[in-house]
Amino acid sequence: MAGTIPVAGNLSMDNLAATLTSEEQLAFEQLTALTADTGQTRNLATFISQDKQLGKLAIVAKGASSQGTRILSTNAFISSAKTDIDVYRLP
Repeated sequence: MAGTIPVAGNLSMDNLAATLTSEEQLAFEQLTALTADTGQTRNLATFISQDKQLGKLAIVAKGASSQGTRILSTNAFISSAKTDIDVYRLP
């Protein structure tokens, strides 16, 4: 279901990427925003409907290189700490 959903803030970068990828692929959605929910130690992920499945996501520290195309640069909770990250769509 497209919209904004809460995502645990205690996940590692790899686990957060896997969780967001799973949400995209199961519901045919596309991640459009990811933000830290400052009221709680969690993240808020926003999705829109998509008519096809997209490639996996990767999350790295801001400025670190990764394969694929950077789709977001944001601040999110990683392992319960606010962290500057880049989100990439893998080929």
